[in-house]
Amino acid sequence: LENQGYQFEAAEASFEILLWKGLCTREDLFDLIYWKTTVEYNERLKELYAEAVIKLIVDGKISHSVGDGNGPVNAMDKALRAALSNHFPDLEKIHLSDYRVRVLGGSSGTGAGVRVLIDHTDSLETWTTLGVSSNIIEASYRALVDGIEYGLKKEKIRRDLKEISKKLQ
Repeated sequence: LENQGYQFEAAEASFEILLWKGLCTREDLFDLIYWKTTVEYNERLKELYAEAVIKLIVDGKISHSVGDGNGPVNAMDKALRAALSNHFPDLEKIHLSDYRVRVLGGSSGTGAGVRVLIDHTDSLETWTTLGVSSNIIEASYRALVDGIEYGLKKEKIRRDLKEISKKLQ
């Protein structure tokens, strides 16, 4: 994976998700049907507008949502949250706190691969996830999803530990 641009030293949460998946202990929270982003610029108003549409299967039901923002990643984050928030109330605790992009080696110019690192927080801890692709939006989507899944899994583990602790008292 490292030769594709993955560096898990900088994204421990994505590494944990990879381990969960490999150990078959990670249940997918949802299945993606499709996503789409568009960006428009209005020269007269000097405004940029981005919109993301996402369609998922969550708990066996289709969830179709739209988000708008100041850029395609912001819009995608909002669309994902809109599609998932009814199913995962803990999602409101998770916030994107930093977003970084690095162009991967090679001489492809605008066709070069990118590594996206996203920091997320739930006010108790911060974690980093990554996505790698030749498309910056796809890499961002992968990092966003890993961050949401990791945060929701951690919150479930915290809840389970509290319940176990109560039973032991």
